[in-house]
Amino acid sequence: MNVCLFVPFENKRKHKSDNNGMEKEEEEYQRLFSTFFKAYRDVASSVQETETEDELYDAAAVSKGMDIIYKSTQDDALWVDLYQKAAGSFLSEDPEVGLPVLLSFLYLRHFIPLYHSYLEKDPDFLHNYQLLVQMFSSDVPSNTDASSKTL
Repeated sequence: MNVCLFVPFENKRKHKSDNNGMEKEEEEYQRLFSTFFKAYRDVASSVQETETEDELYDAAAVSKGMDIIYKSTQDDALWVDLYQKAAGSFLSEDPEVGLPVLLSFLYLRHFIPLYHSYLEKDPDFLHNYQLLVQMFSSDVPSNTDASSKTL
């Protein structure tokens, strides 16, 4: 699956001076992402400034992992619904667009337990599923409800 492979990668360098907390979160994300996909590359401990973040990963391993995930879930209605909700954040309804979104910075730490509980047929799957679906909920309360205004 080569669709939107760029989505999971954040460029940490642009945040170096912004916020130390953000940098630590991004480092944790990078560690989690590369561990999940077993996508380490042999790189020296000091990375040249010209090297981009996605060069630190084995893109073939990530692509293969995404294919495995998608093929194992594409026929399950709950997964299709989740993929479509995630794809909606990119103004798409294509379920294949949803997987890279779920692997992005905001959702990966919730996606991994969901996927593992699905594979293990764990009873926590539905709970994990509902938590992730809620993150894509568009039911945001509004202070200005046009239908309740009177002229």
